[in-house]
Amino acid sequence: MPTEITAEENHAAQINAEIRTIDLTSNSSSKYNGLIPLICSLTGLPNAEIHITAASMASNVEGRLRNGKHQNKHYQLCVLIVSNSQLGNAVEQAKGHIDNARSGYFNTIVFMQPNGNNGDWIVSSIVTNSDGRTIAMRIKNEYNLANVLEIGNATAQQSMQQSFFGTIGAGKVYLDLEEMFRAWLPSHGVNDETAKGYVSHLKAVSEPCAPHPPKGAWLGFFEDLTGCSPEKKVYEISSLNEFDRVYKKLGDFFNQDEPSAEGFNQGMYSACYNYAKTSSDGDQGKTRNGFVKYREFLSDPFIKKIISLQIYLSAIRTKPFVLLAGISGTGKTRLVRQLARGCCHEPKLISEETNTCGNYECIPVRPNWHDSTELLGYVTRITKNDEPPKYVLTPFVEFLAKAWTYREVPFFLCLDEMNLAPVEQYFAEYLSVVESRDWITIGDGENAFKCLSSREKLVRVDSLEKETKDELLKELFDSKDWANSAQHGRVQQVKEMFEKDQGIRLPPNLVVMGTVNMDETTCSFSRKVLDRAMSFELNDVSDMYAPANLEGEGDCKFGLIDAKAAQCTLLTGKDAYNSAGGQGVAVASSGKNVSDAILDFLKILNEDEVPAKKEDGTDGSGNMFLLAKTPFKIAYRSRNEIMIYCIERIAGGLVSLPQALDEAVSMKVLSRIEGDSQHVKPEWLQTLSAAIVDGLSKLDGYDAAKCIVCKEKLADMTEQAKYGYTSFWM
Repeated sequence: MPTEITAEENHAAQINAEIRTIDLTSNSSSKYNGLIPLICSLTGLPNAEIHITAASMASNVEGRLRNGKHQNKHYQLCVLIVSNSQLGNAVEQAKGHIDNARSGYFNTIVFMQPNGNNGDWIVSSIVTNSDGRTIAMRIKNEYNLANVLEIGNATAQQSMQQSFFGTIGAGKVYLDLEEMFRAWLPSHGVNDETAKGYVSHLKAVSEPCAPHPPKGAWLGFFEDLTGCSPEKKVYEISSLNEFDRVYKKLGDFFNQDEPSAEGFNQGMYSACYNYAKTSSDGDQGKTRNGFVKYREFLSDPFIKKIISLQIYLSAIRTKPFVLLAGISGTGKTRLVRQLARGCCHEPKLISEETNTCGNYECIPVRPNWHDSTELLGYVTRITKNDEPPKYVLTPFVEFLAKAWTYREVPFFLCLDEMNLAPVEQYFAEYLSVVESRDWITIGDGENAFKCLSSREKLVRVDSLEKETKDELLKELFDSKDWANSAQHGRVQQVKEMFEKDQGIRLPPNLVVMGTVNMDETTCSFSRKVLDRAMSFELNDVSDMYAPANLEGEGDCKFGLIDAKAAQCTLLTGKDAYNSAGGQGVAVASSGKNVSDAILDFLKILNEDEVPAKKEDGTDGSGNMFLLAKTPFKIAYRSRNEIMIYCIERIAGGLVSLPQALDEAVSMKVLSRIEGDSQHVKPEWLQTLSAAIVDGLSKLDGYDAAKCIVCKEKLADMTEQAKYGYTSFWM
């Protein structure tokens, strides 16, 4: 039986103006060719894998679908144009076609229909199998499409993991809780039909107008009967505590045997209650039971694991250089390893015997590192028998070569205890090269590919003798298990690239994460380093006393995370400004609107005078500049990364713009603040905190209970400043 991926039926969005301008009424055999470039752009498929045709009658559908067979081709995607009246039968035939292994000439079939007589067209339905799921989800999200059917879901667990991530625009990844819940239900004792009801009913309770009678009554019904007017939709809530806070009153209400609210017997309220309590065929109430199942879903450790990783993945997509600070033993190194495991989809890099993955490397930093030779290697002329100079390789350089060889897989380098030595000294080349990243074409002819890499080389060998270079390449790749099992021709391609470049560029899939402790044995960070990094604090151990946490969380499953979730797609502030923007509740729908709100907020911090506060937080006299005339002022790089982070973080709607901006300001602004009480005064910190809270509160979606990162950190720093010195890292 097909599994319905989304809840609502017969709901579609209008195709954009590019499609409307195409003449779909002509009888010419090439009348649909104008759709090809748009579909190619949308799906990422070459036109040779797309088939577009029309069927005037349902009986013609099968013949149209078999065109691929007659042409001896296998298409990835078929765009089938049918009339409204023929859609139902056409979809049934398409399901049978895709589910039939003998005639499977398409992974995905998309249906287009005329929308009235005004020349508009709509995408109405998608039928796909597991191989075509990514294509189907791209089209679904582009057009806000609801009716998507998946056929032949043989491996439920794998499909569930793959369905957790959706895409917005060109490669940006977000977490789709509705899809996750739908995929989670069948593996937890819920049949397909009941799961469909749970998903749709929970979506309906937070919509202004439900698709069921009495139309438009839901929100008023909830507010009148329970005093609860949900400020967030169900599938925008990823925390069990928040779900209980927002919806528990409604859940309790639906569990009542008898309604107790005064005036309940009014027809509108009665119909709403009965719809929520029981469905027309006598099944148990899907809204009530849906609440119970969604709470179980949010309590599932497997679900909590991938939700908890989202903030780090958003930072990695902003800048693949992350600092993890915190007291010893909070799991900083483990976090990097978990991310690497989750992003490892390549079986050749996974060792089931040792339960490890080849896309993870942990390098402990030593206090005596004062140059880059310990990481990048060096040339030695001390050789035997007058042999040519030898390049001494390091695990880091070998890791770079492996990352280039498997460039579709995110590779995670953990620099453990990163600040035991001065980062500016031993990591200088990386700090410089990471700022030269750009979209560049590597290779020639049919082997050429475009990727986000550095224009400058991280490892340079142009001054070495030819014998030394040849020996270096041989030592890098020969007799390496990961090289021997690599995709055919890939090792040779990487070797040729290294030879042509006379060095090694920064791999597009490399993520550097450093663990940081601050005590008398470590070095402080310069602003040069902090300005280039995304910084996190891992000090919260409030749940360590719960018996359930004594055994730990277990390892992250291999391949749990979509590889795109750890890949940068926005490189500059302009990219963020022109992006699709966030899709969340109370968030502007375009990158331009989101970016304008961020820029207005940053201008207040950077340039404006604001009402001063006293050391104790009460109102002071006059006004005070914040970051202006200080070394902590926001410059272009920090501005761009704050914009990119917020766009990436709010995509999908789990986090509001104020919450994302609160996190970004802590990472990119507060992390650079330090000094004695003559330069960083307590009253200045109090004023900065008040200005941040005030600025965030003016943005749509502000929740004082969630936007607390900067407020709490500045409160700690204010207390430190009273004793003569303060720093974000103390």
